[in-house]
Amino acid sequence: MLGLPYFSPKPPASPGCPGCGVASGSKHEWGCQNEQCPFCGDKLDGCGCIFIPRPNSRGLNPLENEDFWQEIVDERGRIPFGSEDTVAT
Repeated sequence: MLGLPYFSPKPPASPGCPGCGVASGSKHEWGCQNEQCPFCGDKLDGCGCIFIPRPNSRGLNPLENEDFWQEIVDERGRIPFGSEDTVAT
């Protein structure tokens, strides 16, 4: 193999999230590409909800402060793996 990396996907030990490995019913690891946005239902890492101004922001910008964005998502209610069809609108 001339120095090229070899990718060998590992079969999941359980039917958990393929991105972060959490079990069904558990919250995704923060930053998991499979987590669903509790505001719009799209994937959290690609939706535009972070750009929407939020009340009571205490002057914080979620684009500059990831902890603040996580706090906003936690307050709304993160969607556990396996229950992605239950987004509150």
